[in-house]
Amino acid sequence: MYPRAPYPSFTFGLKHRWTYYLSLLLDIGNLLDSPERAMSHSLIPALIGHICATAKRDLLALPVRIGGLEITNPCHIAASEYEASAISEPLVDEIAAHTHKIPDDHAM
Repeated sequence: MYPRAPYPSFTFGLKHRWTYYLSLLLDIGNLLDSPERAMSHSLIPALIGHICATAKRDLLALPVRIGGLEITNPCHIAASEYEASAISEPLVDEIAAHTHKIPDDHAM
C-alpha cells in the first residue's frame, strides 16, 4: 500500500466536496467533528508517520506555499465558507430571473 496515495484524493476530491457543502449549509461545522477525528487519526498519521498534536494539526492546514499540507479542518472553516458564498447571491438572483444582465458592483 502506498501511504501517500490518499493525499491527492483528499486535496483534489474530498476537500472540494466539503467546501461545496460548507458553502451551502449553515452551522454544519459541529457535525464535522467525526470526519475531522478520522483525518487526524488516520490520514495524517499515514502521511507523516504519527498522530500530531493540535498545534501541529493547525500547521498542516496551512497552504502548501507556506509549508503546510493544506489539509484543512472543516470544523474551523465552516462559518467562513458559508459567509463567502453570499457574494454570489445577486448573480444567482439575476440568473433565476432570466434578466441576462450582470449585477452592479455595489450589489456584489
